[in-house]
Amino acid sequence: MIAVYFWVFLGSLAGGLLTVFTPYLHSFVPMTLSTLVFQSKNKEEGAKNTIIFSAFIVLIFTSVGLFISTIFKSTGLFKLTGHWLFNLFLCRFLAGLGLSMIGAFELSLPMKIIRATHNRAKRVDVKGLFFMALSLPVVTFASTFPFAGLIMVLAGNYGVWGPAIAMLGFSIGLASPFFYPRIINLVPSTALSYVKVTIGFILFFIGVKLFSNADIAKGWHILDRGTFLFVWIVLCCILGSYLLGWFKLNNDFMAQLNVYGVQYVSLFRLFMAIAVFTLAIYLLPGLFGAPLKGVAGILPNFVNQ
Repeated sequence: MIAVYFWVFLGSLAGGLLTVFTPYLHSFVPMTLSTLVFQSKNKEEGAKNTIIFSAFIVLIFTSVGLFISTIFKSTGLFKLTGHWLFNLFLCRFLAGLGLSMIGAFELSLPMKIIRATHNRAKRVDVKGLFFMALSLPVVTFASTFPFAGLIMVLAGNYGVWGPAIAMLGFSIGLASPFFYPRIINLVPSTALSYVKVTIGFILFFIGVKLFSNADIAKGWHILDRGTFLFVWIVLCCILGSYLLGWFKLNNDFMAQLNVYGVQYVSLFRLFMAIAVFTLAIYLLPGLFGAPLKGVAGILPNFVNQ
């Protein structure tokens, strides 16, 4: 079980790092760093405040994970994670998060909560640093909530303490750019919307699988093997076309221009598109009966129904 939790931690750590490259977090990091540094008396105090701020981020998210784990353990909800109704609920939940990530609507907390947190985060002392750390999930709710929610949902399949360990890894990844700010330069700002939309489509992929679990449990036969593959192939084609710039969404950045003033596709988007289209081509023979051993454990299998 320790090995399982180790992989949960690493996966959640990667999820926290990936969250940094969403538009809200990407802009939040430099503004917060400037506050921590320029409002401190000297360099040493600035480093100390950064450490305290980062520790509060870890504390806040890990506390949420511990709370969820405690509820799972005390109420026995962990036993329901494999139930068809729970899978159906998660499918609906992830579909909503995916739609928000591609720009259908904006997730946000009430403005009163945002203002109250912001007003208490103006002073650079222990109390102010706590509310500054709290303002990260409050102000960037549209970016952090989908990731944190998805990671806790997936971690719930690996034991009652999965959500707590997942939030520990997630929060460390989220706090990493405050220790090493150059991390945010790994992805250009013009590619942030593409990262966000890609994550939205990943949520759709997972949502289809969760609906398939409920479909198999109830014997509805809505998503048989062929239909499941067809939906995934269509999602791959739409995402790949978007990454290559063949169509735009309402929350996209301005298109990148090369030295000749012509729109172009960055290497980052190009390799993402290659990966997506490769998956689509790999899945295509499955429509005609190919075994597809690489994803055999994911595909629906109605047995004696």
